[in-house]
Amino acid sequence: MFYEIFDYLLCQDIYKAFSNLNNRFENLLFNSSYLLTIRFSSESESIFDDRYKHLINSNKYQIISLHSDNQSLINKFNILYTIDSSFNHLQSIILHEIATFQLMKLLFRLKSLPRLFSLTVFLDHCDDDLGDIYRVVFHISYLKYFKLNISDYQELNLNIPIATNEQFSSIEYLVIYHRLTLNELTNLLSHTPRLTHLCCFNVTESEDDIKLETLMKLNNLRHLTISINHLSFDKFETFLVKLPSQLRILSVTINCLDKNYLNGARLEYIISQHIPYLNKLIFCYTDIIDNDFEIKPCHALVNHFTSSFYLKRQWIFRIFINNDKIIYLIRSSRNLYNDFQEFINLTSSSIYPLRGAHISIRSNLHTKENEPFINKIIPLFEMLNVTRLNIDCSQIVPNIFLKILSLLPNLDSMRIISFPPSEKLLLINESSKMFYLFLGNNKITKLSLRDIPSFEQMFLIMNLFSHIKFIELQQISNSNVELIIRCALWKIQITNNNHIKTLCVNVDEGSHNELEKLQKMIISENLLEDYIIYRRHNKYYLKWK
Repeated sequence: MFYEIFDYLLCQDIYKAFSNLNNRFENLLFNSSYLLTIRFSSESESIFDDRYKHLINSNKYQIISLHSDNQSLINKFNILYTIDSSFNHLQSIILHEIATFQLMKLLFRLKSLPRLFSLTVFLDHCDDDLGDIYRVVFHISYLKYFKLNISDYQELNLNIPIATNEQFSSIEYLVIYHRLTLNELTNLLSHTPRLTHLCCFNVTESEDDIKLETLMKLNNLRHLTISINHLSFDKFETFLVKLPSQLRILSVTINCLDKNYLNGARLEYIISQHIPYLNKLIFCYTDIIDNDFEIKPCHALVNHFTSSFYLKRQWIFRIFINNDKIIYLIRSSRNLYNDFQEFINLTSSSIYPLRGAHISIRSNLHTKENEPFINKIIPLFEMLNVTRLNIDCSQIVPNIFLKILSLLPNLDSMRIISFPPSEKLLLINESSKMFYLFLGNNKITKLSLRDIPSFEQMFLIMNLFSHIKFIELQQISNSNVELIIRCALWKIQITNNNHIKTLCVNVDEGSHNELEKLQKMIISENLLEDYIIYRRHNKYYLKWK
């Protein structure tokens, strides 16, 4: 039983709590086979206590994990304890703020550890050649996981030659969190033919020729996460097609001026011809909106991300517009939907999700000429088939909101945060004329409202969008769920709205006892006849025929 308690404690905590109690606990600590986890932090002064030193020295073979938060502590540890093959159960080491020279000394010792499976290193900076670190790490015989994170990586040297057949590493999971060129990356990968997971961040263009034939040896690679900076799509495409075809998960984040990354047809060809087993995709490209930014014909290439190729794999295309950025994102639809009802509709249907782009807008910044940034991207809306809109009206003036809606005739689903005041929205001007035209032809069937200040405004919105079948209400005034449902159903009744068939109400708190109260209220006030009501997580669902 005590061993079960020890599983939740660090070695020094166990030592402080139990070392001076009685002989039985002394034996548990000093003469047991229990495996120890050690973490050194600025509060870990106990590691210099004689009895604690005795605990470690006499139980080296019990230590399974070692975690140091700063260099001074690991230095003191190295003085007191020599890491060698006597630490024969040590499986995991995590080192923070360690100097490069100190790390190199330690790495040579780690080669003697027979069970070291995981090594994580955090450096503030590195003035030495990173190739020296990787060369030693690749020779740690049983290592399966290695992560190197360098905070300041503006200027780094990484010189490592292509591996020969006798130099292969046992590493299967590699995380590279520092700047490196594509050529440096491929040289590193020549040493790791057993790799199954690769995560690398800040990969840049290479000046030298890239020896991509080494990538064909990565026959076990299943998961690739990569962040790209200033690397052309041509080079990235060459890198991808040289990888073995068994890749299952691909996550790509791009910060680059090359607009070829927006070509959905080109990415489709790469996947279908070279990565046919891919089942999960995250593909993220960021455009910076500055004074010189303009929408060009190449932006229309993103339309192909809504093709049947992506939809039948349930890879959904979204665009996020947030102040001075446009983020184009393709990702698996799992956890993408904002309400459970829509997720059910998707997964229970034999057809693909509705074709079209999903756009989220939150923007209130202006250019130096005091033009709203959102104005600069309105031409993008004219290029796209947008079927879903998520818009924060607290960040956008009403005229812009009306103009955006008028450019999106194919909307099927919309989420509105802080709907504009009716007195500003319905003023007779050019924008409102376009808005009325939109209302007459709109195809919106699903509507989600959040932070709507009053029931009157909620009723106005329900009147404006008359084809709604599903409505979700979030944080409507400060009212309780019973009042919200009563008012919504009452409004639906008196307006004789035959389209709405599902009502979803978000609640911050509540219990399942509310269901019984709601049923009694619906029956006693004769609000509905043939209906079902249920709760899932923090949402109540009411469906009727």
